[in-house]
Amino acid sequence: MPLLPVNIFRKSAHCPASETLLAYRRSRVSRGEKAFVEAHLAHCEFCSAELPLLDRYSSGAEEVVLTQIPAYLKQLAEELLPNGVRTASRVQPIENPFLSN
Repeated sequence: MPLLPVNIFRKSAHCPASETLLAYRRSRVSRGEKAFVEAHLAHCEFCSAELPLLDRYSSGAEEVVLTQIPAYLKQLAEELLPNGVRTASRVQPIENPFLSN
């Protein structure tokens, strides 16, 4: 039985960024960008589906609060990084204050 071609529903390298799609929807793009997005939307199912979702769920600027990584997570990350990889017998248990008895 021959295999049928499958259209993979995903964003590709040729798709405009989500920010560009949102700017297009809000009429905040140049004529050239507008023409590019419209031509792209004519054949890209993913971006055509993404555009209404961006309208519905995009919420403007998001406040980001920077904080220090907890020591136990930093230690775990350092042990998992390629330069700090250790065998299971060498890894010391890490005390997690959120999982205390």
